[in-house]
Amino acid sequence: MKSENKGVLIQRMTQAQRNFIASPATGLMIYQTDATAGFYFYNGNAWTSLSGNGDNLGNHTATQALTSYVTFQMLKVNFFLFLNIIWLIFLFVIYNSKSLP
Repeated sequence: MKSENKGVLIQRMTQAQRNFIASPATGLMIYQTDATAGFYFYNGNAWTSLSGNGDNLGNHTATQALTSYVTFQMLKVNFFLFLNIIWLIFLFVIYNSKSLP
């Protein structure tokens, strides 16, 4: 299925309607409109929320301070730049040494 201007509408139902499905197929997905609304799929044993424990797929809690990650990334970038500068100096010296008498 491919489209650049259309979408797919997952079946919408209440929790009671969802629970009334006698033998749901594994992987069946629905959008529950009441109680804890959201997307649910049947995993073969039970209905499982796609949002997992009340998370709405976009409201995640940071487990690591951003500053340490950013600092580490900056160290990697600075080290890479340092190596490139050393390499350029080396090439400059080699190139200029060939032109000396």
